[in-house]
Amino acid sequence: MNSRIEELLEKYWQAKTSLQEEEELKDLLKSADGFDELNLLFAGLDQAKDEEPERLILPQSKSSKTIRIQWIGWAAVILMSLAGTWMYQENAQSRAEEAAYREVMQALALVQGNLEKGRGQLEPLKELQHLNKPQELFDIDQ
Repeated sequence: MNSRIEELLEKYWQAKTSLQEEEELKDLLKSADGFDELNLLFAGLDQAKDEEPERLILPQSKSSKTIRIQWIGWAAVILMSLAGTWMYQENAQSRAEEAAYREVMQALALVQGNLEKGRGQLEPLKELQHLNKPQELFDIDQ
């Protein structure tokens, strides 16, 4: 009988017993001498099994971590939105500056073209330059 108890205890501590073997072990322990501590253990387990479970109150720390993670996500979305808006505005400003530069360069090219036309129209007046020569030759001051 003790060998059977030892065998069942070995399987019980390794969590390899079936419900029938556990019942057999409890019955053998009740009838055997020298296993008082194990009888108390199994009696306490039977008592605990019969008790009505109390309502469990779970700690709130798990949900607070979820809230913190959610806020981190929202903060990241806001940060990315602000960064995208800033980058868009910087790009728009640089495009506006580039367009203004092109307009100024076109205006200067137009002025240069008109200046060249004006110089071209002054070419016939260079021929009239010889008319001022007598004043220079005779050094006439007026």
